[in-house]
Amino acid sequence: MLRKELEHQTLLRALREQLIPRAEKEGVEKLFLGEAPFVPPRGVTALKTGLRTPRKMASRRSYIHHQRWSEEGLESLRFVQFGAVLEGEADLRIGNGVFSFPEGTMMLVPPGVPQPDGSRPHWERSCPEQASSRLFWFLTMPSGIFCHICTTHNNAHHSAQHLFLCDPQLHLSTENLLHELRERECNHDHLARLSLLSILYRAERELASGRFITNVRQMPFSDPASGLSPFVERACAYIHRHLAQPLTLTDIASNAHVSVSHLNRRFRAEVGTTIIQYVTDQRVESAKSLLENTDLPIHQVARVTGFADRSYFTKVFTKQVKTSPTDYRSRQTTRKPRQRTHRA
Repeated sequence: MLRKELEHQTLLRALREQLIPRAEKEGVEKLFLGEAPFVPPRGVTALKTGLRTPRKMASRRSYIHHQRWSEEGLESLRFVQFGAVLEGEADLRIGNGVFSFPEGTMMLVPPGVPQPDGSRPHWERSCPEQASSRLFWFLTMPSGIFCHICTTHNNAHHSAQHLFLCDPQLHLSTENLLHELRERECNHDHLARLSLLSILYRAERELASGRFITNVRQMPFSDPASGLSPFVERACAYIHRHLAQPLTLTDIASNAHVSVSHLNRRFRAEVGTTIIQYVTDQRVESAKSLLENTDLPIHQVARVTGFADRSYFTKVFTKQVKTSPTDYRSRQTTRKPRQRTHRA
């Protein structure tokens, strides 16, 4: 059996036999929200607290990465990441603390929070020969999610092949889950449970139907945040997190905690373009990457990159790139083999 099919079946089995049954039974009782003030759920132990965020960045940022500290094995992302311990016990640096997560616990890490970059074993204690864990990860993005399983055994750490599930509703469900865990309003636990189950069931459906992309390279989007003022950086991060959804200047400014007029002036001065044009540019870049690396139909590329319909997408794309989406894909295909979406 091909490696990609093995990874596909392993992820599907983990969802069906472990994650979904646990979420149905326990809801979000064992789900850890990875931001201050940390309130570890039952079973999760704080090993260290009060750690400082490293100051020196070891490598440049990217569309997915907000910050990277390679020497410390840490990173912060522009999107929400979900993790679950399938087997064993894992020690993870989340924010300013190190926490021990036993089997059956889950974590939701918001954008910008330092966390392990996957380069080291998930073990922060002595006696590394005791380290043994297996974790399931989702990295949500506006157009879908990356998912994979990683394993720690003794001093060795291995991450399996990443699969990409192209379903923008997964991102929306994750944002809803994060909102309920943060706000903790009336019936938040029930609504959070529904959002969690929505994520797991939708992922299970995409994997079961074979609608996943293999060997997806990190999408080559521009870095929106380097050297920007905090509120412009927040605006850029909000745009990237909600790229597949309708975006208004009011919503973007509200999330950045400034007025629309002030954000417009500073954004143009610092980024060199208007907010509306920036949104369009990022959507077109996202579409170009999907056209180059997947065989998704044009109307689906339009939908997952935030365009209202295929006709409008084609009009905007052609104006920006000077060629139609269909012709752009054809030209890229003649230059290099295209990653195909697996069909079961």
